[in-house]
Amino acid sequence: MELLILKVKQPQKLPFIKEMLAAFNDYVEIQEPSKKKKPATKHPVLKSLEQGLKEVELIKQGKLKATPLKEFLNEL
Repeated sequence: MELLILKVKQPQKLPFIKEMLAAFNDYVEIQEPSKKKKPATKHPVLKSLEQGLKEVELIKQGKLKATPLKEFLNEL
């Protein structure tokens, strides 16, 4: 079995194309795409960077205490 994905450039033509393909129902199986979209998830590295930038902003505002470099390096 082969898989073929069609991108219809003119949405108004979609019913005609589906009807035309349905005529080949002995040879072609039509699978409708799911209407439910998955929420876009961010890559863990991107999430981590965003969190780090938020923390830097809070440190600049004095709302969060910064870790001294020496202490930070000792944790590694």
